[in-house]
Amino acid sequence: HFTLHNGPKGSIDYLLVYYLMITVKHNGNWAFIQRFYSVRDEAAGRKMGLLSAGLFFVFPILFLLPAIAAASLLPGLENPEMAYVSIALELLPTGVMGIMLAAMFAATMSSLDSEYNVIASVVTSDIYQRLFKPDAGERELMWVARVSTLVIGCIVMVGALFVEAFGGAFEASKLFASLFAVPLIIPILLGVLFRKASGFGALVSLFTGVATGLILNAVPSVSWQMATFLTILVCVTSFWASGLRARRSPFQKKTLNAFFDRLHTPIPEPDKPHITPDFQRVLLSLFILALGAVGVLFLAMSVPSVGESSGQLAMTAGGICLLVALSLYFMMPKKVTI
Repeated sequence: HFTLHNGPKGSIDYLLVYYLMITVKHNGNWAFIQRFYSVRDEAAGRKMGLLSAGLFFVFPILFLLPAIAAASLLPGLENPEMAYVSIALELLPTGVMGIMLAAMFAATMSSLDSEYNVIASVVTSDIYQRLFKPDAGERELMWVARVSTLVIGCIVMVGALFVEAFGGAFEASKLFASLFAVPLIIPILLGVLFRKASGFGALVSLFTGVATGLILNAVPSVSWQMATFLTILVCVTSFWASGLRARRSPFQKKTLNAFFDRLHTPIPEPDKPHITPDFQRVLLSLFILALGAVGVLFLAMSVPSVGESSGQLAMTAGGICLLVALSLYFMMPKKVTI
């Protein structure tokens, strides 16, 4: 609706609760957390967090511009969730549209395989091996991971068939994030921040949060933002209250103190990975190859429609990709010879 006070999703209370939910969700998202596994030390982890925050602040604006333009260019669009694809079909030449569809599928598969790998790891290591069969061999664990990945993938595909029943992809994502992601992630975040957390408190927070969300969202008179805010409040309160009188055994206290001591101890210099010039060359070579291939694809697809502005823009994009790839090639570290 283009203004803060025009439409149900433009009200201040809706926006505040929505971004509070997104903040909680992003800080506990398994796929995002994996980015911090690949850094050298705490300083690099802080830079990774700031870089991710900056990219998430800037790029969604660019991604949403085509969909926003559809309100003016395609005013009679029946399904608003088709805005991005519809505006692409309207403006992009055939070749570039094919590249965009391939990129959308590739990005979707990249996100899904990260989620599936993490969930399969949790099911295999944290549930099956820890709770049911601690002495399971590698071959057995691999089969458990494969089966769990297959089952989770089937559940997701079946669930996708019912997305329209929830009002579309955005509404379904918003609803399930508030019902399940928030109660799951709040105990994780608070458990890392506060020593008084307890395993019992995590379970209480999880079940009371899910129950609160299910009950409130089933009441027509309660808005989504109110239901979500109360769910967050119940999760935080129950988790905090359960830790006030938590009784721990000496072993639990020792484990807890060891965890926080490790959390606050910087990584020793000998334990930090050493990044060699050869390793940098390999990564940079892969990046140059990918960027150059994208540039060639853009140039090839722009040829049939070079007389149109869209084709000229595609040719310009291809030239920029090739120019950046060539510049990076000349900036590549020298190969180390022994």
